[in-house]
Amino acid sequence: IRYMTTRFSPAELLKKQNGQKVERHNGYKRGVEKKMSNSSFWMDDETLTKGSDNKAERLVKLAAYQRAISNFVKIVTKRGDINVKFSSGNDSYAAGNAYGANDVIISSNLNEREFDVTVGLALHEGSHVALTDYKFMSETKKRYNNILLNAAKWFIENCKYSINLAPDIDRQILTMFNIIEDRRIDKFIYDEAPGYQGYYKAMYNKYFNDPSIDKALKNGLLNNPQHYKDYQFHITNFTNPKRNLRVLPALQGVWDMINIRNIKRLKNSQDVMEVAVNVWKYIWLSIDSFNKAEFEELERRRAEEE
Repeated sequence: IRYMTTRFSPAELLKKQNGQKVERHNGYKRGVEKKMSNSSFWMDDETLTKGSDNKAERLVKLAAYQRAISNFVKIVTKRGDINVKFSSGNDSYAAGNAYGANDVIISSNLNEREFDVTVGLALHEGSHVALTDYKFMSETKKRYNNILLNAAKWFIENCKYSINLAPDIDRQILTMFNIIEDRRIDKFIYDEAPGYQGYYKAMYNKYFNDPSIDKALKNGLLNNPQHYKDYQFHITNFTNPKRNLRVLPALQGVWDMINIRNIKRLKNSQDVMEVAVNVWKYIWLSIDSFNKAEFEELERRRAEEE
């Protein structure tokens, strides 16, 4: 959702922190033929695959399939007034306010390898329009909202060894909400509309099962127990089969709290926010315990030197 956060990029985080070359992935499981597996049921076999010498013809076909993808959004939202726009930027989002969302922006390069992924993104953002409570989120974003204000007060009272880190509490909680809300709405559509499951699998394979992410999870990277962003990386990738719940001390507890396998117990955005705040607190209590131990060790050494 645009007003909450831009899309968290685990690959970019890995590249910055480890200087690794990030491999690109086309969105399909390795070992599976790279073709439009689900979209091929409704696409012209020659669309964008063989190309066309006639540029105008190619653009007409491209526009036609953009309209087809837009229809997926209108079907999942049950609204005919949704504007679906295609962008060359990095973010996909549903743009909304207290009155709901009217625009869905899809970041995608429409080529033959990306159609299933693009449909998956369209369905995902459309499900935000259908299932996320925009009025509740708009109220939550207000400057003196009780949820975020109480979280800040809680942090000051319970994490005194981490206050100097001055975390962006609002962004951290809203991002955590978005991660959990994504799992909730995806599970709902995945179960309620089995015909769309292939598109969701293509999207998840691209954004959460990328080889660079697999490698980071397998090798236990991003494992500093005092870094909140390390927790965020692993929580974002909880759906990856290679997740490692032992890499950070509080990660198993977070896994149990979110309980992805029973995510449908969360009936609305308010339920998700409650879990998001509790997860955020749980992580910071763990981080603060390490900061406390570090502080006490420094104090002990200073006393010995005196």
